[in-house]
Amino acid sequence: LLAKFSEIDARFQINLVRPDGESWYTFLHHAVLGNAAPEVVRELISRGHLRSIRDAAGERPVDLARRLERHH
Repeated sequence: LLAKFSEIDARFQINLVRPDGESWYTFLHHAVLGNAAPEVVRELISRGHLRSIRDAAGERPVDLARRLERHH
C-alpha cells in the first residue's frame, strides 16, 4: 500500500507548478520552452505528466509548442 501511495505522490508532484511563479509552467511546459529532446517529453508523459494543464496564459504544453513552432 505504501508503494502505491508513493507512486501516486510522484505522479502528483510531476504536475506541480512553482507556487510563487507567475507563468504557472509545469515541467512539460518548461521542456517545450527549452526545446528539450523528444525523449524528455515522452519520459515526462510516461511518468504521468498531464498534457491538459494550462499555464497562466491558458496554454497547454501542446499550444505552447505550436506557437513556438516546436515539433515534438
